[in-house]
Amino acid sequence: MSCMDGQITKRRATYPCGSTWCESSNHKSPAPPKPTKQQQKCVGFKVAEIREYFQCVGDNPSCSSGPPISLDWKYRRQSRRLSIDDYEAGRLKRRHNNFEISEQVRIDRLLQLGYPIQDLLQADIQKTKDQLLRQRTAGGVKGLHIDEIFERIRMKYIMQMRKRSPVRSQHTAATA
Repeated sequence: MSCMDGQITKRRATYPCGSTWCESSNHKSPAPPKPTKQQQKCVGFKVAEIREYFQCVGDNPSCSSGPPISLDWKYRRQSRRLSIDDYEAGRLKRRHNNFEISEQVRIDRLLQLGYPIQDLLQADIQKTKDQLLRQRTAGGVKGLHIDEIFERIRMKYIMQMRKRSPVRSQHTAATA
């Protein structure tokens, strides 16, 4: 409604929590009341848009063993839109350990994505270097034989390569 021609003007404000304030022009209230602290702190969502991102070789030094996996910048063009209620109803209740992926599964997944085993080896070595730097900063590197650690990592990937290419292993055995 407008003030023209003697009509009543109404202003309406809706706060994030959903509470509403309304003012008529005949009440002479200059401004809406300030929201309470509770109203200022609440946030609401109606729709969740879910994107699926591709995975890539990562660089997180918190990975316990093997090459880290990260989310790539690329994602599938089709996204899913769900109401928050539907999303929460269908969401799996997960525990922290459900997010952990074994070393072998990570290696297999990255190889299936097309990453060469040399990239996985480099990522594993860099991750281990970063872990050792963290330990050294915290004063916990005493007594570690760093060369042995990197040799074990290198051998682990050599074994992975041999396991994945049986023809090469048979050929090497025949020529030896």
